[in-house]
Amino acid sequence: MPIFIGWLAGVIVGAVLAAAGMFALSIAIPPILGPFSLLTALPLVAVLALVVLAYVLAYVLATRSVAPLLPAVTFPLAAPVAVPGVVSVPLPAVAGELTARGFSIGLTAVLNALVVLLVPIHGVMPSVWVFVVVSLAIVTPVARSGIYHGFLGWTAWLLPVSYVATAVGLLLFVINAPVAFAFGGLGAFRIDWSTGVIESSGGFVGIPAITGSFTGGFSLGNFTFLTAVALQDGFLFQGLSSHETGHTLNTAALGGIVLWVNAVDENVAPFARRNLAYGELTAESHSEGLPAPPAGARRDFFVRSWG
Repeated sequence: MPIFIGWLAGVIVGAVLAAAGMFALSIAIPPILGPFSLLTALPLVAVLALVVLAYVLAYVLATRSVAPLLPAVTFPLAAPVAVPGVVSVPLPAVAGELTARGFSIGLTAVLNALVVLLVPIHGVMPSVWVFVVVSLAIVTPVARSGIYHGFLGWTAWLLPVSYVATAVGLLLFVINAPVAFAFGGLGAFRIDWSTGVIESSGGFVGIPAITGSFTGGFSLGNFTFLTAVALQDGFLFQGLSSHETGHTLNTAALGGIVLWVNAVDENVAPFARRNLAYGELTAESHSEGLPAPPAGARRDFFVRSWG
């Protein structure tokens, strides 16, 4: 129930902000948004600021809700926190996190649907499709289904709210690809057909002079990047690659802004929560929901959103 209430609140807030944004852009407000036209005196920059603020507040609520379930540590962290035992630690569901997650999903669903609706060649059906596909992330059995992950991940290529991350990912991919190919050949590039992600390894992102001591991977929407080809592992097994595609699912359902909020929360002082950052906990659930590879299972904390 908390996740549904959060979703409904997100849909309402998204509709209000969408109506305000359309008015600011001198776009005719569809009749369906008439009852939500409450902020039509705001300039576009204020509307965009409120959208960002809404995502940030939801992220903060989720973070504060799961904090008592995590180890008592002092931030900023210099390194990830190890689990206390030999197996991963799924965090129990809490109302605050579920409400915040539902809010972000509802906000993302309605914003995507309304932007797609404004594209003349699309029509109504694509708008309904993206709204339903994103919204289904609030249904626990669906959200943890690999089949649904495929629908959500591939649909993310059509989601305007994901472009906040994916557009940057495309730019980095184009810049990085020639260097990655020079060092790793075609083996530096892979497609995860299960989530619609393009992964590249090495290149500029693997040069210490550029990335410093960082070794691992990161996600920019439907593009993921590993610092070395040697780090590649199975998309359908627990590992780094499946963790990064978990971020793609986060971006599709929770919004591209959340990916950037998480990047700050994970890496930048005074936060630097590392693997305890909320976005990391949800992304890790995708990996944890998959079979363990022959080398052994992962061990980390996670929120059970995708697996």
